[in-house]
Amino acid sequence: MKKMKLIHMVLSITLLLAGSIVAESQSPAVASNSSDNPRIALSITTKLSTYKPGEKVLINIIVKNVSDKQYCENHFWETGEAELNGYSLEVVDANGNNLPLIPQTRERGMRSRGNLCFDPGSTIKESLLLDRLVDLNTPGVYRISVGHIDHGKNVRVISNNILVTIAQ
Repeated sequence: MKKMKLIHMVLSITLLLAGSIVAESQSPAVASNSSDNPRIALSITTKLSTYKPGEKVLINIIVKNVSDKQYCENHFWETGEAELNGYSLEVVDANGNNLPLIPQTRERGMRSRGNLCFDPGSTIKESLLLDRLVDLNTPGVYRISVGHIDHGKNVRVISNNILVTIAQ
């Protein structure tokens, strides 16, 4: 009986946390350290909301030029598909703990692909394999967001939040 109450309590807390996170994940968010508006907006998506432990979790990053001028910056790529490419990543479990990056992720070499420029209103799409960046072998609900610095404005832009569930 005590075990059943504990399970009920854990599920209730998880649903409450998930509900509040879903409410804030409906639109991209922009956070800045400056009063200047950023030139880009970020949003992230994933094909599924539930994955099995060990399954590939591909996160799509959509970068939109929200300024009235062409946006350019030096951009990098890495062939392993697990590099952050100048993005910051936040993965938070249901207890509010940030998952650390897998150590090898930080050490991968990157090559410049030169200036990447795109016109006002246009978007670029990038992706990363989340399961190669953080350990997602523990079942649970994870809140994910990415950030990127608009160096021209010295503003940090943060994406929307998405929820990914790792099933048992």
